[in-house]
Amino acid sequence: MNGFSHHTSVYIFNMSEDVWPFISAMSDMSARSAEILENVYLGDLRMFQFADEDTLVLYVTPHTVSDAFLSYYKSLFPQSKLTVLTTGQHSGVISNDISNDASVMNALVEAANSTKKLTMTSYAVTPQLYTLIRALRDK
Repeated sequence: MNGFSHHTSVYIFNMSEDVWPFISAMSDMSARSAEILENVYLGDLRMFQFADEDTLVLYVTPHTVSDAFLSYYKSLFPQSKLTVLTTGQHSGVISNDISNDASVMNALVEAANSTKKLTMTSYAVTPQLYTLIRALRDK
């Protein structure tokens, strides 16, 4: 993060995590992988909920957002201060993946320490998200 911000928003796209009991109960590993991947591909759409934000937004997603899509997004919303953070691995439980990804964790800790107000939101509130929030508070 460059400089001090008055308000930073963090959004975690944890769609698979929301339905993790269902996904983890799948015995067919290819069906499980397909379900996780289907949820991942819905993540780019959530970026549009931040189109009117005039604050720094850290958007954490389990899948890289293509440069072409980011360029398109920024052409539509040039005032946007959206930064996409992607975890190195995606197990289906992104809160755990964030906890295990030093670069993403460091970016979130740095954001929390360089803003007056940090707002964290997510696709769903899950036990794993609460664990992540406690880990961030500890740092």
